[in-house]
Amino acid sequence: MADKTAIYILREKTADGKPRYYISFLDGQAIPHEVEVSHAVFQEMGDFVKKERNLQRWTERHVEQSQLSETTLHKRALKPPDNVEDTVLTNLYNQ
Repeated sequence: MADKTAIYILREKTADGKPRYYISFLDGQAIPHEVEVSHAVFQEMGDFVKKERNLQRWTERHVEQSQLSETTLHKRALKPPDNVEDTVLTNLYNQ
């Protein structure tokens, strides 16, 4: 289960016909680590990832929309509007 916002990665690998479960993460000094965990821990981490993702989506749908401002909307625009100076100069050149 890889997620670009996750601070860890869950990985399942089969070795000798038995599933093995790993969690990869970076420590405080940005050194990568991989730890083998039990199935129960792996399952719990997977459930946590799903709950966290659902909470993030709920926040994006409900809370974040009530906090949008003109500045935030302007930053999110695909094509931001021209500033006043550019509009005035364009109109002057087109006359």
